[in-house]
Amino acid sequence: MEALFFVEDPGAANFIAPLWSYVSHQLGPTPLLGTGTAVRYLRDQGIPVELLSAHDLPLLLREIEPVVLISGTSANIDSHGLHLIDIAKSLDIVTVAAVDAANNPARRFRGRSRDALAHAPDWMLVPDDDIGFLYEQLGYPSTRIVVSGHPHYDTIRDRASRISIAERADLRRRLLNVDDLGRQVIVFAAEPANTLDPSDSRLSASYSLRGRGRSVTRSAIVLEEFLDAIAHVTPRPYVVIRLHPRMRVEELGSLVSEADFISQLEGSFEVLVASDAVVGMTSMALVEAVLLGRPTLSIVPIASESQILPTTRKGITPWVSSRATLVEALSALLASNAQPDGKLIERHLKTGATARGGELLIELIRTSQRLGI
Repeated sequence: MEALFFVEDPGAANFIAPLWSYVSHQLGPTPLLGTGTAVRYLRDQGIPVELLSAHDLPLLLREIEPVVLISGTSANIDSHGLHLIDIAKSLDIVTVAAVDAANNPARRFRGRSRDALAHAPDWMLVPDDDIGFLYEQLGYPSTRIVVSGHPHYDTIRDRASRISIAERADLRRRLLNVDDLGRQVIVFAAEPANTLDPSDSRLSASYSLRGRGRSVTRSAIVLEEFLDAIAHVTPRPYVVIRLHPRMRVEELGSLVSEADFISQLEGSFEVLVASDAVVGMTSMALVEAVLLGRPTLSIVPIASESQILPTTRKGITPWVSSRATLVEALSALLASNAQPDGKLIERHLKTGATARGGELLIELIRTSQRLGI
C-alpha cells in the first residue's frame, strides 16, 4: 500500500479529503481512516472514510504497510494522529501533517508534553507562507514546510461554479424556511471552545467585548454582541446561526430564540450559498463565504485574533473588536455593493492547491518506494 490518510477534525478533513481523492485517482485505492466528528462530516459528503479502531495502532500500520502516512491535525492532545505519526516514524514510514489553519501552532504537535514539536512529522503541508513561518519560529525546519495552498478552496470554487440562481432561491426556501425571498439572509458562524487551550475561549482581561455581561465563553459573548447589534440594523435581515459540527444547540441557551433559524444538520456549503452575508469570529466559513462571493465580517474579542484567518490577515474580510463600530460594520456588510475584493482573493486564496499538494505526496511515495522505505 502506497499511502495511508488519517483525519479526526472537520477542519482538517477539508484539507485532507481532496488530497486523498487526488492520490487515489492517480495511484489507485488508498485507505482513508478517521475518528471523531470528521467521520460523520465526511460520510455526509459521500466520502468513504473508515472508522479507525485504535486497539493496536502499530499492528494497523504493519498490516497496511504504507510508505507515507498523511495525517490531519486536531484540537485533541490525545489525537490518534499524533500517535500514528510517532509509530510511523519508528517504523521508518515517511510522515506528513496537513496544517489547515493558523491557530494553536504551539499546541498542534505538543500532545501532553511541553515540547511544541514533540510529535511533529517529517513534512508539513500548510496553506500559506504566514502559517509556515509560525512553525519556523518554533524550530521546525523550513526545508520541510511546503506551502501548497488550501485544497478546500478548490473544492468550494468547483462546487460554486455549478450553482444557479434558481437553485440558490430554492435553498433559501427549502433549507432555511425563508418565505420572503427579497429579505436579506445573514449567517452567523458559531464556533466551539478551543479544547487545546480552553482559556482561549473564556472571558479575560484582554477582551474588548463583554456581551451582555453574564456570559463567560468567547462564542456566547460574540454572539450576544452580534444579536444586539443586528437588532439595530434596518431593515432587519433574516438571522441564521450556523453551529459548528462539534457544537450542540444546547450551548446557545436562550439565544436560540433570538435567531430566525438554527442550522446544524444542513450542509454548510448550501447554507452559505443561500446567504447574502456571513459573520463569524475565526471560522473557515468566512473564507468559504468569500470564495462564494459573499461579503463577510469577523467579530473578535481580542484584536490579535484578526491574524488567524487569511481573509482578515490580507484585508479581504473586515474585522471589528469593539461594540461602538459593530452596528455600522453590519450595515455596511449588508449594503448592495459590499462584495469581497476579487483581486485580493485571487492573490491570497490561490487555486490549484489540490494538485500541488497531491503531486508532492505522490513524489514522496515514489521516492520512498525507490529507496525501499
